[in-house]
Amino acid sequence: MPSPYPIELRTRVLEKIETGMRIVEASMIFNVHRETIANWIKIKEENGHCESKKGYQKGHSHKIKDKDKFKKFINDNKDKSCKELSHLWGKISASTIYSYIKKIGYSNKKNISSSQKGFWQEK
Repeated sequence: MPSPYPIELRTRVLEKIETGMRIVEASMIFNVHRETIANWIKIKEENGHCESKKGYQKGHSHKIKDKDKFKKFINDNKDKSCKELSHLWGKISASTIYSYIKKIGYSNKKNISSSQKGFWQEK
């Protein structure tokens, strides 16, 4: 996602618009699309300022939001496969479960001896 325009540019453009410059002229002078300027005007009317949004989510929506809860879930279900874990967690695919298992630092134990309990262990 591209970065937002600087607040200095936004305020300069809006000052020119408020002094009577047309949006089309400001668009050509400041090299900003006229719809963007119209959006800034709308934002300023609604909020009283023209700052860019802060705190919005970047990237895709995360299925597992609490890593500590997920780690406890894996520790409680070490003997389950990714497919079984995905059914227990609900509304999530086995591949997503596997990638989150890797993110929390666990690996798949391929040779399970009788003394070991479970497929998953910390690296």
